Amino acid sequence: MDIMAQIHTRWAATVALNTLLDSSRLKTGLEFADYELPFCAVNKDGDSPLIRSNNAQTVDTVSIRFQLFHQSNADGAAIIHQMKIAFDRVAFLLTAPDGVIDMQRTNDFELQEPDGVWRFVIDFEAKVAVVAGR
Repeated sequence: MDIMAQIHTRWAATVALNTLLDSSRLKTGLEFADYELPFCAVNKDGDSPLIRSNNAQTVDTVSIRFQLFHQSNADGAAIIHQMKIAFDRVAFLLTAPDGVIDMQRTNDFELQEPDGVWRFVIDFEAKVAVVAGR
């Protein structure tokens, strides 16, 4: 399971977060003009190798961006709070032995679009351990 699929799984398993915004409203990628509000888009902004070992394991740094679109600032802020609890400074397995060693928030902000919709953005940097050749 790759990191994006695991993010979906972790979201669905986080009861407080999934109650505020069902995991079916979590979309992957950048094409989100036609989605019904509220929804959250998540995408990888990039990755780069951090460590390579002689036992075929690598540790990569992966940049991940969440963008939550909501009509209500207060409701959106509540979802963002739960996202921080679920994803900031955490480790979780992908498909053993792969895993997220650490995931930390690097930036977050909110703005109101011209149409009145609130956009909340959270950037994370994840350290992902991967065993090659599986």
